[in-house]
Amino acid sequence: MRMSRAYLPLLLLPLALAACADAGEPAEAAAESAPVVTEQVEELSTGELLGLDRENLAMATPWRAGALTRTASETAPTATQSGVEALTADTFDRLILGFVRGTPAPGYQIRRKVDGSQMLCGVEAEVEGTGVLVTLTPATLTGEDGSRAIDSDDVDLGLPVVTGARVVCENDSEVTWLVETSQPEVEVRVLNLLDPERVAIDVRRGDTGPE
Repeated sequence: MRMSRAYLPLLLLPLALAACADAGEPAEAAAESAPVVTEQVEELSTGELLGLDRENLAMATPWRAGALTRTASETAPTATQSGVEALTADTFDRLILGFVRGTPAPGYQIRRKVDGSQMLCGVEAEVEGTGVLVTLTPATLTGEDGSRAIDSDDVDLGLPVVTGARVVCENDSEVTWLVETSQPEVEVRVLNLLDPERVAIDVRRGDTGPE
């Protein structure tokens, strides 16, 4: 299996949608199907692990075209995102979201971006581009000292499926990324990783129908 890797040290630039209000419920969460919450560990092949240690895999969802949700506990501390790592294999691309050590990875909601306005960080806004929205909560990009560990809010990746990633909003409790894709029809799988806690998002091409 072919695999390549790109490390993306990140430090966030000012955002047009930054300093939003408290996190709201995404308006398009049920656009394709009801969100699913899963806690099973799928059996992954060595190729699918892409170098990850199997013992560090806490959870893996099945591939899904609809929304994927994992809710953090009400008492979970806010996770500070510290970086993104990008990898590509023969049939899917992977983004690994890293967080500052000492706090658990946040909850997430991953859903296909739809046209029109939607709730992002508690305000209604429109997002341009094709891909999936990844909302992390409770999460922030700002450390306790006020500095940020994100180098750019718009990363050009140029992978076969994932072409880029950019932050579309963030506040004290929510960070939302648009993972830009080469086509709107994609399927997503999520891996929760331990030691350190990370969230890996796999994206592959979905069913485009008859040619």
